Amino acid sequence: MVGTVKTSSSKTTNMKKEEVSLIAALQEYDNAIGYDNDLLFRIPEDLARFKAKTKNNIVIMGRKTMESISKMPLPERDNIMITRNKNFKAPEGVITVHGFEEALEKALELAYNTDKEILVMGGAEVYAIAMQYATKFYKTTVVSNKKANVFFPYYEGMFPKILEHKNHECPKTGLSYTFSTLAA
Repeated sequence: MVGTVKTSSSKTTNMKKEEVSLIAALQEYDNAIGYDNDLLFRIPEDLARFKAKTKNNIVIMGRKTMESISKMPLPERDNIMITRNKNFKAPEGVITVHGFEEALEKALELAYNTDKEILVMGGAEVYAIAMQYATKFYKTTVVSNKKANVFFPYYEGMFPKILEHKNHECPKTGLSYTFSTLAA
């Protein structure tokens, strides 16, 4: 499937959906991803998987996600941050844009003639918009019942193919979790 992205220069870019992936850790029973602008889980193996999947690639995130991860760009990645605030000053090394389509345009420019993957890493509003372009979802599902106020958008049926599904238990936290790679 091909989506159409209207660029800021009024050109239209045809983009194959498989050029965008989602990556997230969700609480099993309610698809929660955060609480008060912080991650619900700090599972070392999940953080290592996140690093392995995103390193040397392009990440797209919202401003709140950027603020929650350290207010600095993730090293060894092209960082694109979306904010509605036209006066927001992003940290050096972060490309600031003001909408998802602009983020996608920048990501496609960076990915052109490379094997870089474009990964959307949150937050909830950015995931909701990105889903129409995504064909892959790197999902960590954590068995937990933590208090949350940020949730991953509804995605049932959007990624019916299971490419990976491995159950784990974190020795440090005792949490059970599953790594899945899903495809459209």
